[in-house]
Amino acid sequence: MKEERILNALGQINEEFIEDAAPAKEKAPKPGRVRRWIPAACLVLLLGGALYAAGIPGGRRTPGLPDDTPSAPQSADLMKFIPKGLSAEAVENPLMITEPGMPYIPREVAVKTLTQAAAVLDCTVEEICRLKVAEPGSDRTWYFTCMTLSVNRVLHGSCEEKTFRTVNVSVSNVSYTASGFLSYPDLENCREQRRAAFTLKKRNPEEVWKIGDAEIAAGELGEYFVSACMEFDGTVLHYLNYDIPLTELN
Repeated sequence: MKEERILNALGQINEEFIEDAAPAKEKAPKPGRVRRWIPAACLVLLLGGALYAAGIPGGRRTPGLPDDTPSAPQSADLMKFIPKGLSAEAVENPLMITEPGMPYIPREVAVKTLTQAAAVLDCTVEEICRLKVAEPGSDRTWYFTCMTLSVNRVLHGSCEEKTFRTVNVSVSNVSYTASGFLSYPDLENCREQRRAAFTLKKRNPEEVWKIGDAEIAAGELGEYFVSACMEFDGTVLHYLNYDIPLTELN
């Protein structure tokens, strides 16, 4: 009786639904209903096959990767080393190791250096790629920091370009851990969408690095290098251990 009261409270029930739900008697499927479900079943099978082939959630995963790991395309900078037979790897979230032995620079020298720079630019890091390249037949390891910088504001000097490709290089005879990366000074905190003040210098277009028997031209990775990367709050540059207002660069 309780079940009947519940059904009555829900209102009238379609007789066809009651017939379909009854377990006691079997009936042959209606020809029209079967025909209606054939296109839908085919669509489900086709969609399932597409998911399996694409390797997206619900489909087949790339062999050797955890279930929650997407397969990412390799960076264009990394691909420039592979045809040359070099063992290169992109280092993600590295433990930064800064080059030691940075000389002390008096404040007046720092101001003079920035004043004489062709340009000091407020930039945003649009792309950054850190590459670790083992030199064949040697204990040396090369560390490349490649960046694409977009210019927000010219702080000093003149500049007509809107974007820059830069590459900085460090070389070491010490083999650091897999997550370690020898960083060029001042570039440890560089990351995508970081905004800072950069002093850039043009690389020699004929500069070539010889890594074992392979050669790679600096211009393949970037036309400029970062000679200084400074915190900038809109009016003041933080250079090494002192603050330099922009008004001192005029």
